[in-house]
Amino acid sequence: MIKYLGAMVAVLVSLMTLEPPARSEPVTKAPPLTRCIVHVLSNDPTPSLNLRTLPNGTILAELQFGDIVDVFDSMGQWVFVAGGQGDKYVFGWVYGSYLADCHDYPLR
Repeated sequence: MIKYLGAMVAVLVSLMTLEPPARSEPVTKAPPLTRCIVHVLSNDPTPSLNLRTLPNGTILAELQFGDIVDVFDSMGQWVFVAGGQGDKYVFGWVYGSYLADCHDYPLR
C-alpha cells in the first residue's frame, strides 16, 4: 500500500512539473462572421424560407422575410446558417439565393 501511494505521489509530482507544449504557430484572429438578411419573394402573402437539417433535408424551422442569419459554411448553392426563431437560435441549411445584403462583421 505504501509503495502504491509513493508511486502515485511520484506520478502526480511529475505531472505538476510538466510545462505546456510550445505553440508551433501563432494564434490567428477568427475570421469575420458573415451576416445576411432572408430575402424571400413570392406571391405567398407570408413568404418563408425553410431551414433544413441538410440540403434538401427535413425542415427544422421557417425563416421569415427580413430575418437576419449568420453564415457559417456553404456547399454549392446551399448555405449553413444560424438564425433566430422566436427566443431560439436554430442552425440549419438554406438555399443561398434567398439570402441578400450579406456583410462581414469581425468576431470579438
